[in-house]
Amino acid sequence: MIVNARFLSQPVTGVQRHAIEISKALMAIQPDTTFVAPRKIVNHAVAEILNPLIVGRRSGYYWEQIELPRFLRKHRRKELLVSLANMAPVYYGPQIVTIHDTAPLRHPEWYSLRFSTVYRLLIPMIARRADVILTDSLFARDEIAQVTLVDKARIRVVHCAVPSGLTGDETETVRDADGPYVLAVASFDPRKNLNRLVEAFLKLNRSDLRLVVVGADNSAVFNLSGLGAILKSHENVVLAGSVDDHRLRRLYANAELFVYPSLYEGFGLPPLEAMAAGCPCLVSRAASLPEVCADAVEYCDPTDIDDIAGKMRTLLADKSKMNDLRTRGRMRAGEFSWEKSAEKIIEIAKGIAQR
Repeated sequence: MIVNARFLSQPVTGVQRHAIEISKALMAIQPDTTFVAPRKIVNHAVAEILNPLIVGRRSGYYWEQIELPRFLRKHRRKELLVSLANMAPVYYGPQIVTIHDTAPLRHPEWYSLRFSTVYRLLIPMIARRADVILTDSLFARDEIAQVTLVDKARIRVVHCAVPSGLTGDETETVRDADGPYVLAVASFDPRKNLNRLVEAFLKLNRSDLRLVVVGADNSAVFNLSGLGAILKSHENVVLAGSVDDHRLRRLYANAELFVYPSLYEGFGLPPLEAMAAGCPCLVSRAASLPEVCADAVEYCDPTDIDDIAGKMRTLLADKSKMNDLRTRGRMRAGEFSWEKSAEKIIEIAKGIAQR
């Protein structure tokens, strides 16, 4: 089995986190797994663990669509390729492809023109040519089947779990906020709904409370529409930027409340991370989030600023409810495992090999 490790050349967001954790679990279970990557690796720590085979001279889509399949056809002909980060070579097989969601096809207005155009062109072709499609939830499976016209029987659900660097508790004082804070973890992506979250937070009218936002913008991918400027314009909103796992774990563990009013998710990894750290969560009742979070969080209407604000206000005043959510959250997060997900992928790969 060969794994397309282009994700090692990309900044780490939820998609790359998933690919990294699944890859580490695959390697632990099946050490002879081969990882193939382009030259421009940015995640050197993970690359040292996976020890990828470096091929080609280019990077990005050209590497994935031209150089990777050319190398495989010449040197590893007909060996199964596993692509974990939405994209995959269109003209190669046999192949397992992970598609996390169909947001760029459902809502191209959230993305840059170049990004949405590439996804709308390639994702349906990749989906139809793949032997098996992996995705994160039943919601995402149904969306993929509807958008790409692929039979649901070819789409298998393999869940995410909490990244290994975010397990355990941290109780150090967090310097990023002066006093208690509400936490949001999201890229500056329109679907993350940060503009409504800021408006809802300001409705609390609490000078003692901060909103800490972990994440960064990426104008090459997202249609930001001035979101960064909106976030920076309020003194009670703290932009923490991209942080390492140690600091993120600390932020989760020390937050009064984690809020995630996303409009569309194929899974939604940050709420699971927050639950694992014992942080009470207020989450959007949209897309896959109720499926993933079950009864371990409080829900809000992501399109209703007053509802988001009201739920935040109620939870912050109810210590008993917050403690109950901490307990439920830890239990729910513990139900997901990268090892179980990797084992499922290996089982699917063996089935393809037998056919």
